[in-house]
Amino acid sequence: MDPIDPHDPMEPLRREPSEVRNIIQRVLKLEAERLFQERPHINDDILRIIKETVNDSP
Repeated sequence: MDPIDPHDPMEPLRREPSEVRNIIQRVLKLEAERLFQERPHINDDILRIIKETVNDSP
């Protein structure tokens, strides 16, 4: 395994499988959409994203 470059914070994410990157991208998008809500309840949505990604993987 190659060492992690401490100057590139995105480098560990590039190593992850596409399913993990997909989950992270979808969760970040969801958080950005709800950033200005007073009480953004996103736990159920995050769980749904994970389940969808896992079920869609080969």
